[in-house]
Amino acid sequence: MRSSNRRMGSSWLWLAAVVAVGGAGNVAAAQDGSVMPAGEGAVVPAQGYSLVNAQRPLTLDQGRLRIDASLGFVKVCFSAGTLSACTEVFVGLAAGASYGITDDLEVGAMVLPLTLSPEVKYGNPSVYGQYRMVGGDVEVAARAEVWLPVEGDFRLQVGAPIWWKASPSVALRTGAFLMFVASDPNQMVVSIPVALVVNATDNFWLGISTGLSFAVSDPGPGDTLTVPLGLELGYAVADSGGAPLVDLVGSWQFTSFIAGGGGDTISASSWVASLGARIYLDTAQ
Repeated sequence: MRSSNRRMGSSWLWLAAVVAVGGAGNVAAAQDGSVMPAGEGAVVPAQGYSLVNAQRPLTLDQGRLRIDASLGFVKVCFSAGTLSACTEVFVGLAAGASYGITDDLEVGAMVLPLTLSPEVKYGNPSVYGQYRMVGGDVEVAARAEVWLPVEGDFRLQVGAPIWWKASPSVALRTGAFLMFVASDPNQMVVSIPVALVVNATDNFWLGISTGLSFAVSDPGPGDTLTVPLGLELGYAVADSGGAPLVDLVGSWQFTSFIAGGGGDTISASSWVASLGARIYLDTAQ
C-alpha cells in the first residue's frame, strides 16, 4: 500500500479536482480517444462554443451558464512507518455552477460538496475565477480558487491552465498550479496536470489524464511526489443550434499510481470514480 500521510493529503487534492467538476475537470480533466476526425461535419455554433470537446475554449463564452453535478466514490490508502491502512469507500455528491461573464472571463463555485457515506457531512465549498489571456489554438489563462474552511482547512490555489488544440479532434490540456494550505503555511503543493483529449465522433470523447504533484517544503518533492493515472469517457448531447446542451461523463483515476518516498513504486490502492453531468444554458439568447 502506498502513500504517507502527507501524500494522502495530495491525493485529496486530486480528488477535489475530479469531483469538483471543472472540475473539472478542470484541473484539465482528461478526455478522449479514437481516430475519426471530428472536424469533418462538426457543428460549431455561431457563438463559438463547440460541441466537440477537443475544440472547446478554455473559458465559457459570454452569457453561457454551466451547471455541474457528480456522484463520486473514493478509497484512500496510506502508510505511516510500519503501519498501513485503507479507508472504506467514501460516497460523495458535488454540485456547482460556472458562468461566462465575457468570452475571456469565467467565474464559478462548488456549492454542494457533500459526503453521503459513511456519514453525512458538508465539506468545503469553493469559488474560482479564471481569465483567458491568450486565445487561438493555444490558450492560456490565469486562475485562482479558494476553498472555504467549513470542514477542514482553508486552501488557496493559483495557477495557469494551458490548452492546446492540436487538431480538430485532439487536444492537450495542462498547466501549473500552486496550492497554499492555511494549517501548514510552510507547505505548498505544486501540481501539473496533463490530459489528452480525443474525440472519436463529434459527440463522444475519451481521455487519459496524468501529471504530478509534490510539496515544495520539507520533506521535499522526492518524498511527496504523486503521479495519478485516469481515464474519462464522455458524451455530449447537442441543442438545436449545435452547441452542447448536456455532457454525460464517467471517470476513474488512481490518485497515487506512482509515488515517491520508498516502498512500492506503483499502486492502484487509492482511487476515485465519478459519474456526472454538465448542463449548458445560453442566458444571452
